[in-house]
Amino acid sequence: MRVTPYLVLTLSFLASAGCGSSPRHSTVNSGNASNNGSASSGINVGNGAAGDANAVDPVASDPNVPKHGIANPQIEFISLPADDNKAIALTFDDGPDGDAGATSYILDQLKAANVKATFFVCGDLFSDLRTSGTAQAQVHRMLAEGHAVGNHTMFHADWTTLTPTAVDDELTEFETLFKSPVVMGDQAPPLTLVRSPYGRPFQLDPNAGIPLLPVATKHGVQIGWSIDPKDWSCTTADCVMHGLTEELSHGYWGIILMHAVYKSTGDALPQVIALLKQRGFHFVTVEDVIRSKYGVTSAEIMEANRRTPPPAQPTPPPTGTPAPPPTGTPAPPGTAH
Repeated sequence: MRVTPYLVLTLSFLASAGCGSSPRHSTVNSGNASNNGSASSGINVGNGAAGDANAVDPVASDPNVPKHGIANPQIEFISLPADDNKAIALTFDDGPDGDAGATSYILDQLKAANVKATFFVCGDLFSDLRTSGTAQAQVHRMLAEGHAVGNHTMFHADWTTLTPTAVDDELTEFETLFKSPVVMGDQAPPLTLVRSPYGRPFQLDPNAGIPLLPVATKHGVQIGWSIDPKDWSCTTADCVMHGLTEELSHGYWGIILMHAVYKSTGDALPQVIALLKQRGFHFVTVEDVIRSKYGVTSAEIMEANRRTPPPAQPTPPPTGTPAPPPTGTPAPPGTAH
């Protein structure tokens, strides 16, 4: 059962996508514009020479970066990029699964198709990243094969049950583990993408999410989605494909939510990619979606915010109609989103 769409309240200095005619839509200016493979804005942050009076601060001087950073950066639960309704970004939550093998299987399928994705990784859910050598190797492989890794928290706790301090602890503990010698060590890239478990509370109730959004975006750009095939409820590829075609029938595009821990998702992935290409979609990354909204990458946003924190003042909420909340009884932690 769909519920009445709501407006997402966010604090941002840049306007979001325009209002569309159906849920999860934003205004499309050109259905043919492609962000696939688009270059970064080229802002070289963090290289100003300390103590050099003549050094130019690239964050402060570049017109693409707001002088006071970007407050609470997020990609909402709407179809984005606004100017490209044939863009698809694949995302996979909840991995790695270590010896169970579904994460490795999904990586195999992506490699065969030459498609890049974003993995929102947990520290201890389907495997314990602290102790599982296989899980650690899977995270290394994600990055080595050109995928992005985001913070999906340490234990995948439902944020609606946590205090802001506990949410911050969940994100910080994962960051610490990711950068530790047992996982990435000195090879660890900055973690600049965040996705709350189950999308909560931002998808279900944006007003309830107001106290937590600054906590999330202290750690990275909060990433929603616009297409949910509900692969977590499936045991076959046909079930996943049915969920995808149902979502596409509503005209949605943008970020697809799937999970890195189910064999049925891996079984369906070649069909998912083939169907999307057949329907004229092309693959972009979450970073492409962020650039389409803010003009800069998540790393540039986080560096600008670190150096010049945004003023704590609200701006008008973004236009666009967010995705309705999921139907049915929410699955327990470890089985969904």
